[in-house]
Amino acid sequence: MKNALGPTMLRTHRANKYGYAVHFDGNGRCAAQGCEIDFEAMASHLLCLAEAAEVHGLSVWRVIFAPDLQPHLFATNKGEQLQEKLSFSKKQSWVRHDEHYHIDFHNPEEADEGTPSRTSSWKTPNGGGVEPRVKRSEPW
Repeated sequence: MKNALGPTMLRTHRANKYGYAVHFDGNGRCAAQGCEIDFEAMASHLLCLAEAAEVHGLSVWRVIFAPDLQPHLFATNKGEQLQEKLSFSKKQSWVRHDEHYHIDFHNPEEADEGTPSRTSSWKTPNGGGVEPRVKRSEPW
């Protein structure tokens, strides 16, 4: 996140459903919070996560992020790298992923007969730190 002064944080609390009720327009701006998605920071973060995954023998299976905002992400300095290296959700999920994104990691040691396994999901505030989510091992 960023605002006119630079990097900022998304304010979350019970009243805005801890961020799930905060929404961004088609340009990645949120008037209610006076901020916008820092697509450059997000691109860097995703590439760093992909690199770290490789170091640990994993790979990023997919990134779940609002499809209507992906063109802004791909228009960044690292957008071409993102499209070459990572797979992004094509359809809108049941809950809009605009104020955060999920990264599903693939662990080849947990794959069953060549079937990708969704091994970990990370909920990440846009341009912010990483918050671990549920560990899973279910085929997709």
